[in-house]
Amino acid sequence: MRGNGLQVTEVAHAGRVDGTQTVTGYYRGATRLSLSLVLVGRQAYVLANAGALQHLVGFKLSAALDEAGKWFVVPASDQAIFEKLAAGLTVTSATQQLNLVGELAVLPERKLAGRAVVGVSGTTMAFGARGTQTVYMRAVGAPLPVQAVQDYEGVVQSMSFARWGQVPVAKAPAGALHFERSWLA
Repeated sequence: MRGNGLQVTEVAHAGRVDGTQTVTGYYRGATRLSLSLVLVGRQAYVLANAGALQHLVGFKLSAALDEAGKWFVVPASDQAIFEKLAAGLTVTSATQQLNLVGELAVLPERKLAGRAVVGVSGTTMAFGARGTQTVYMRAVGAPLPVQAVQDYEGVVQSMSFARWGQVPVAKAPAGALHFERSWLA
């Protein structure tokens, strides 16, 4: 993802009810970002540095400094923050981000990560804002998505899809703190 001062790489493994994700990168070229997410059922576990807690999760600076490097758990009952963290960590939520609407353009077959793919490009409203999205799907076999590239007002995000049918290794970390809403800015 690039834009609004963010340059991050996200690697996720989504399952039916569990998933994992790591996010690394920089904010405004200087602040290093590092975040790990583990979704186990209706609980999202987070481990992050202060920069990621402040700029990606939305923590106050003081809370980000205090909670950096510690696992904490956010239950689904804390809906707004849970949905933000868990987005894309289940197959259902990951594929909801593939939301092309309106007139579509089919792109010529090409190779992506060594695999023959066909692209479909159009407008998307996946995050509640109008953007453009190109979804590349397998050209041979089941038409599963391989990659999606989205541009929302200059914020460009690329998601890769792989390991279809493999269950992610998502285990609850021991000793996680309970999330406190007072940590949020």
